[in-house]
Amino acid sequence: MSESIDFVAMPKIELHCHLDGSLRAETIIDLAEKFGIDIPSHDPKELKEKYLTCPPSCENLEDYLKCFDLPGLVLQNEEGIARCTKELVEDAHKENVKYIEIRFAPIFHTYKGLNIEQIVAAACKGLEDGKESCQGEIDGGLLLCGMTHLPNDTLNVFEKSKCFLNKGVVGVDMAGAEMDPMLQKEAYAKAREWGYNITIHAGEVKDGGASHVISAVQDMHAQRIGHGVFSIEREEAMQTLIQNKIPIEVCVTSNEQTKAFKREEHPIKKLMNKGILVNISTDNRTVSGVTLTDEMKLIHKLFGLTMADFKKVYETSLEYCFAPEDVKEKLRSHLSKFDQFFEQQTLYRLAKQSLFELLK
Repeated sequence: MSESIDFVAMPKIELHCHLDGSLRAETIIDLAEKFGIDIPSHDPKELKEKYLTCPPSCENLEDYLKCFDLPGLVLQNEEGIARCTKELVEDAHKENVKYIEIRFAPIFHTYKGLNIEQIVAAACKGLEDGKESCQGEIDGGLLLCGMTHLPNDTLNVFEKSKCFLNKGVVGVDMAGAEMDPMLQKEAYAKAREWGYNITIHAGEVKDGGASHVISAVQDMHAQRIGHGVFSIEREEAMQTLIQNKIPIEVCVTSNEQTKAFKREEHPIKKLMNKGILVNISTDNRTVSGVTLTDEMKLIHKLFGLTMADFKKVYETSLEYCFAPEDVKEKLRSHLSKFDQFFEQQTLYRLAKQSLFELLK
């Protein structure tokens, strides 16, 4: 019997979601009008479809990243950063996400005079406002991105943000066009010394991707890998993930848009079958035009993941998220939702079998 899964009601944990890739079109228009920012359209539908969401013509990751230019314009003041962070939490809550880690690069928000401390404080405020707006039904944390093409700024960002660690900020990330993680080894070694958790984008692209996964784990001590899908091409990379129990944050739609894989050829199921731990995330809700519910529906349709598989994904995400233990305990309470589904499926099968016997 094919499972009928209520993907909206399913408890979820999102660990890979970029703030600047997940803004509401209406909010961009509102902030642009308020602060006198020039944008190409003031129609929400046109703005989203033409300027915010990745077009079918996208050729690669570098092309995909161009979609972030416009959202960045309205994230140069504290109000914009706080509001957009709050709204992202609210949007996640609407689809029963119980915990979300929102990542952003503070250096990208300094272009109009804000300093690092002001930027991170605004994001922390937005995170708390979002949680309060949702009556505490969702928790979350912030990840600070160091950018691969701005290595000289990374250490400074991490050092100036130390005061927010465990007060909203839960870790750091390496993002941007994928490069050898070792190019920023010093900054991430310091981050680890200061108590930051570490996730690193690696294995998102074919060229060098598997090697970057190995380096991110062995040399940079990453606790999770963003994407990691090209580890499928090298046994050593997969074994590095398996032996070190390092989960990968998988974003199927985004990977298709950057031309990493056609959706039907995506290796998520093969990686899971190999024993690699997997979290499912959106990457960018607006740029990729998806919700986490959409992603799970797609993966279920393409690869036949069952409710048991999605429970495993939730358990993995719970164990390897960077939340404090009290938050993880709250997240464990939602595991009962999966067990209720299994009980309902069992009762359905028994009822169907009894009806069949009666009709014989």
